[in-house]
Amino acid sequence: AGLGIVNPTTGLFSPANAGIGSYWIDYISPLGCFYSMNIQVDGPAPQPSILNFDAFYCFKDTTYVLSALPIGGVWGNAIADSLFNPTQFTPGLSTVSYTVGSGDCASTANLSTEVGLPLNAQILNADTAICNGDEFRVEAELTGGDVLNYSYSWSPDQGNVIAFIASPNQTLTYTFVASDGCSDPDTADLIVFVKPSPTLSFSTSDSSCLGEPGFVYVDVEPPANYIYSWDNSPFVSLDTFVGQAGDFVDVYVENPLTNCFANGGGSIPAYPRVIADFTSIPNDECLDLINNSLSLLDQSSEGYQGSWGIGNVDSFAYEAGSPVEYSFEDTGTFPVHLYLTDIHGCSDSTTQTFCVEIASQIDAPTAFSPNFDGVNDVFLMKTRGISEEKLVIFDRWGNLVFQSSSGNDLSWNGFYMSQIAPMGNYVWKLSFYNEASKTQEIMMGSVTLVQ
Repeated sequence: AGLGIVNPTTGLFSPANAGIGSYWIDYISPLGCFYSMNIQVDGPAPQPSILNFDAFYCFKDTTYVLSALPIGGVWGNAIADSLFNPTQFTPGLSTVSYTVGSGDCASTANLSTEVGLPLNAQILNADTAICNGDEFRVEAELTGGDVLNYSYSWSPDQGNVIAFIASPNQTLTYTFVASDGCSDPDTADLIVFVKPSPTLSFSTSDSSCLGEPGFVYVDVEPPANYIYSWDNSPFVSLDTFVGQAGDFVDVYVENPLTNCFANGGGSIPAYPRVIADFTSIPNDECLDLINNSLSLLDQSSEGYQGSWGIGNVDSFAYEAGSPVEYSFEDTGTFPVHLYLTDIHGCSDSTTQTFCVEIASQIDAPTAFSPNFDGVNDVFLMKTRGISEEKLVIFDRWGNLVFQSSSGNDLSWNGFYMSQIAPMGNYVWKLSFYNEASKTQEIMMGSVTLVQ
């Protein structure tokens, strides 16, 4: 029996009928035993509310203090003492609850939030080993977080870039630091081991004349059992190349244990090249005995002393830059030699060949006066390089007034039929054999007889 009992037989108690308060309920058993109990009836808990819970949180290891009303409730879903840490939740949607009251009188508020993906920085390269002086591309990748606000930095500093070309000269760790201004920053490391590369220095034989024996020696640091390839020849263990003065050679040097290499080049030193050279005036293949003068113009370089030789007949001392004038007196082929040396004894020579031919020459006066004053009294033809001459002279009407043949002087004294021919123009014709061209030829001209 008691307030709120709606069925005394079964003992059914209705809190709604009893109302809020404290109630004693009595029970008498069939055997007459008496029992009593107290029941506290509470009203339903008020609807709670969560006051400061955001719809999105970056994945960041930090603690947010949540608040809710009415106070005194219980937080659920991994919230301890109203403290919320996003990293304790799986990225994505999560629900936080706050409950006041208990049992059937409890009232719960639920709010959902999204926890962002954690920022994930990684370097795409694996730890690597390179030779000193080599270059390679370092590239990083960043996922998660707020993609619109990514920022990067490197240690050592490479700027706000995602990739760069690296060429460290010592073993080095590159650290990639990524941030989005909200999530926890993330880092990634790359270790680059730097192996020493060969360093080359060259020494050579002393300077000598071009073409004489000489050598190039390469010294390599740090010391190791290197292999060498000179001018792309097969690998050898020789650190010295023997060649000729003036040669330039390339060498490839490799450490077979590290595969690091270097290449370079060196010259076997030589004195400046002596060049014997000249041109001629005239610059013709052949001269003749009429035009028989030749000027030899020095075009040489680095010559100190020497000599000219013309055929097997004449020789002259060499003077740098000074021309040589020479006249040939006979026909034939004549080699012209120039031999030079420098102050070191290096030499050079050159030869050009000139030919001298027979020349035909015919000189005929255009006027003469047979007046016996001793000046131009005779028409006299002068010839050279021809033979079998025959000269005939005609007056203006075609009458033959003079005739000569080989063996006689090619001259006319102006007489015709035992007296001086009349003044006027006369035509002459000369037939002859040209010794230079080896042909029979005819030449014609005119002469004026004056008194």
